[in-house]
Amino acid sequence: MANVMARILKNFVPGSPAFFLAGLVVGLMPLFVRRTLSRWQFVWLSCLLGTYLVLSAPVTARAVAKGLYRQPSVNRLQDARGASTLVVFDGDHAGLRLKEITRLYALLHPEWVIVSSTREWFQQDVRRAGIPPDRIVRETSTLTTRDQAIAVAALLKERGIDRVVLVASPIHMPRALAACEAAGIRAVPSVTARPHTDLPGGVWSVIPRRDALFYTNESLYEYFAIWWYRQQGWIA
Repeated sequence: MANVMARILKNFVPGSPAFFLAGLVVGLMPLFVRRTLSRWQFVWLSCLLGTYLVLSAPVTARAVAKGLYRQPSVNRLQDARGASTLVVFDGDHAGLRLKEITRLYALLHPEWVIVSSTREWFQQDVRRAGIPPDRIVRETSTLTTRDQAIAVAALLKERGIDRVVLVASPIHMPRALAACEAAGIRAVPSVTARPHTDLPGGVWSVIPRRDALFYTNESLYEYFAIWWYRQQGWIA
């Protein structure tokens, strides 16, 4: 059920192609019966198009994402608070997550690097990043952030690990960190570099762009997912 709900949230959050298509179908369906657009259909389709134009503006994307930028990165050895293990959750902007885990490995020289991902290429890229294979612990069975946290908590308990540095994107970190805390993991957050930094500013920030729409959609998904996790009692 959790996986099904995660897919629904992912695919039908405002800003997604599926949400736009569903809105288009609702607006156009009566057209096939009456062969003409009614006033409410015209208003509906106009609002749908206008909403997507607003969501596609870089200024909107930045404003929506801003509320999720809550955690810092680990930049000094003491910032890790004694953690000897890195944990990376796969998810949005995997390339930035890989860069962050590589940076942290060089900074902290951890005993273990736990990689939670069902994507084989991501697991392989971590190995190619120069991290010794005998330091990598793979977790490949989970699909949702909550399941990742539960599975990683079990791995940490087996090894007697008390504290970890958690790597996720800035927009994913609030939910990932909350899920880890709910699973009993003492995690120090270290967010990746911010995504979509190439979005234009100034007067150009009001012009709709496809990548800005993606950014807005990613952020809105996180807000909805956090809400859903709280409704289920999975996070505080």
